[in-house]
Amino acid sequence: MRMSEEQFGELRSARERHGIPAKTRSLVRQTAKTPNQTETAFQSDVLYWRKLRGEIDRYEFEPLRLKLGNGVCYTPDFCVWRDPQSLAFYEVKGEKRKGRVIVRDDASVKIKIAASRYPEWQFVLVWREANNTWQEQIVLP
Repeated sequence: MRMSEEQFGELRSARERHGIPAKTRSLVRQTAKTPNQTETAFQSDVLYWRKLRGEIDRYEFEPLRLKLGNGVCYTPDFCVWRDPQSLAFYEVKGEKRKGRVIVRDDASVKIKIAASRYPEWQFVLVWREANNTWQEQIVLP
C-alpha cells in the first residue's frame, strides 16, 4: 500500500504526538570480527603449538569466504597452511554434550557442501571434550 504525502504527514504528526520517535536509517559498520572464547582456546591450545613445532606453516582467523552457490557463503573459522601448497579449513564448535557435538543444521550443511565443492582442500570439524582435550573429525567430500 502506498501513502500519499498528506497521509504520511498525518502519520508522522500522530507518531510525534504520542512520543514515538521517527524511524531513521543509519549506516552500521561491522567492526573486525574477533574469535570467540572457544576459537581463542583452540588457537592457543592447538594451532599456536603446531606452528612452534613446525607442523603447520601459518594460520589465520576467518580470512576468506567460500561461495557455495545461490547466494550462500561459508566462512571457516581458521585457514591453516600445512605448507605453502596444502590448505585446510578448521571449523571450531563447542564441547560435546550427550555424546554429540552441538552443530546447527545450517553450519553442518555448509561445511559438507564446502567439502564436496572444494575436494582439493581439507575441511576439519574441531570440538573440545569435557576433559579439555581437542578432537578433530575430517569432513569427507
